[in-house]
Amino acid sequence: GILLSTPLVAGTTATRVELVSAARAIALGKNQRLQISDHGRQALWYRHGSTINLTTGAANETRIVAAALDGDNAVLLDRSQRRLSWFRPDGTLARHIDLTDLLEPADFVLNGDHAVIADVHGHRLMRLDIRNETRTWLESDLPLNGPASLAKTRERITLLTLGDRRLHHFTLAGHSLGSEVSTLTMPGGLAAVNGQLLIMDRCQK
Repeated sequence: GILLSTPLVAGTTATRVELVSAARAIALGKNQRLQISDHGRQALWYRHGSTINLTTGAANETRIVAAALDGDNAVLLDRSQRRLSWFRPDGTLARHIDLTDLLEPADFVLNGDHAVIADVHGHRLMRLDIRNETRTWLESDLPLNGPASLAKTRERITLLTLGDRRLHHFTLAGHSLGSEVSTLTMPGGLAAVNGQLLIMDRCQK
C-alpha cells in the first residue's frame, strides 16, 4: 500500500470488511474492536475485557461490512439488510435506520450527527442526518464509479471508487474537494491509521 500523510481522529473511521469466511477485525478506538466472521454473519464486540455477540437479524440475512463507535455505542452497517444499527454496551439494540434507498451499502463513516455511506452498486454517496434521518446525495468532480471504501480524518472524508481507481475528497460537511487517480494497480480499500491514509492494493497484495 501507499501511505499518504493526513491527520487522524482516533475511533471515528469505519473500515470496510470483505464478505469472506475468514475473520476480519475492525479497530473501533478506545481499545475496542469488532471481529467479523462467516461472510459477515457473525459480529463479536471486544470491549473492556468483555466479548459481546451482536445480532442484526437472521444469519442468512446478515452481511455486516463496517462498524464505528458513536459515543459508547457500536454502529454496524449491514449490507444485506441495508441498515445501520446502534448497539448499547450490553449488546442490546438501541436503534436502527433503514437504508432502502441504497442498492448495496459498502462502507460508512460517522461525523458528528451525520453518517456518510457509500453505495457501491448504486454509484452514489449519501450523507445521512442520524437525528432526523434526512438524506442528501454528495457529488464529486466526476461521477462515482463503484464507491466502495471510505476513510475520515480530522479535515476531510476520502472515498475510493473501484470502477476507475479514483480517490474522491470531500470536506467534513460534504463539499467536493475534487478527485485524483490512485497510483495503485488495484486499490481495494481505505483506512485512516496513525495519522495517515492507508490504501490497500489487491494486485500487489
